[in-house]
Amino acid sequence: MDNNTRLRLFVVMDGAELKLLRQKFNLKQQELADKIGTKQQRISEWENGANISPVYQRVLSEVFEKLKKEE
Repeated sequence: MDNNTRLRLFVVMDGAELKLLRQKFNLKQQELADKIGTKQQRISEWENGANISPVYQRVLSEVFEKLKKEE
């Protein structure tokens, strides 16, 4: 792997894990929704058991990865 290649991993999460991560980073549902370009209602639905699509799984992982680096 050369210096320009970066391996990105993301974790499949469920609603409970999403809520824990959101709370860990002191984000309100609306704040997280704004970061990923969706509505607060969708965050609520996910946290209450609705499936999180693979696309949003990846986006959420990237957001939380960035927030962790900023700690």
